[in-house]
Amino acid sequence: MRALLSVANVLGRLLMIFDLAYLMLIVYAVVYRDGTLLTFAVSLGACLIAGGALPLSTRRYQA
Repeated sequence: MRALLSVANVLGRLLMIFDLAYLMLIVYAVVYRDGTLLTFAVSLGACLIAGGALPLSTRRYQA
């Protein structure tokens, strides 16, 4: 079980790094006004919340 929680900790950190890709997509959506800004913003928020919750809830099990 400890190994699984260590993986969840790392996965949460990777998910927060993945949020940087959403920032580039949001800039693209704003510049070209393609109508996907709200979709990318909601996705960014969901990933940020999930990615932040995983490391916080598994701090004791850092790899």
